[in-house]
This record gives sequence, C-alpha cells and structure tokens, in this order.
Amino acid sequence: MNDVAHVLVTEIPAAIVREVAQSRPEAGDFRDLFPRQQADIAEHVETRLDHLDPAAAELAVRLAAALWAIYQRALAGVEIPVLDSRQVGALEPVARELLDDLARRQAPVEGAAFDPEWLVGLRRGPQPHVVGFLVGALRASRLRFPGEVIFEVAVVLLAVAGTLEAAAARARQTA
Repeated sequence: MNDVAHVLVTEIPAAIVREVAQSRPEAGDFRDLFPRQQADIAEHVETRLDHLDPAAAELAVRLAAALWAIYQRALAGVEIPVLDSRQVGALEPVARELLDDLARRQAPVEGAAFDPEWLVGLRRGPQPHVVGFLVGALRASRLRFPGEVIFEVAVVLLAVAGTLEAAAARARQTA
C-alpha cells in the first residue's frame, strides 16, 4: 500500500483528538502558531465568516487551529506545508453539498431552518474522531449562534479538514 492511500484510510487516533480538544491555552501553543504558520488559511476562515458574526469567525479560526494541530500531531514530526486559501475554497462547494444533503435528510419539513443537532447525522468518513470533534464543537455553539451561522462555519471547517487531510497525505508521501 502506498503512503498516500495509507494516510487517507488511517484513522487519526481518538487520543490525539482528545489531547488537542482538552488542551488549555498556553502561550506559543497551536492557537498562537496557526495564524502565523497558516496565515492564508486563518485569514480565509475569518474573511469568509466575519460578515456573518465576528464571534463565530473567531470560533472558526480557533477550531481550524485545533484541526491543524490534530493533523500535525498525527503526522508525528512530518510538517504540513503552508496551505493556500484556494485549496480550502475549492472544497467549500463539496462541504456545502454534503451539509445541504444532511439538512434535506434531517429536516422535518422541506425548507426548515438548519438545526445544529442535525450534525449528529453527518457521515464520519475515514476520520470519525476528527469529524466527531467538529460536530461536538459546532453543536455546543448552538447556544451562542443561530443555525444558519453554524451551517456556514461547518462548511468552512469541513473544507479546512479536507484540505488538511490532503496536505497530510502529500506530506507523508514526500517524507
């Protein structure tokens, strides 16, 4: 099996996801490093969401930083290269389609407002712990943000996760 296929089907362990999710903020941690080392992605996330709700944009950047940290730790010393916002943007239509499909399947009536609880029905794919982390964080934010804002945050973060998955595969292949 080649390394790309191996990375794409190897599940990131729950322990790594849990470690990042439960980590306390510290100076110089991934929360500080992400906006500097992946500035284009951090700016893309903020720009895409800031007009909806600046607090939601800030949450999304923090969650993107956590995703980056999860993938960095899973690669165990192999660096994820600097990513380009075009890579994330290219995956956003796919993420939107996935979430639109989820909403169609979960909505009690056609045209119902997006309910963050529907995210429980999201397919977990090859990274169930990573997707579970996102679902949990987005469901928790329902007390703070309306469903349509959470939907847009989910679109962007799923695209970030897909971009990181692809970058991790390339990084492992060239290591």
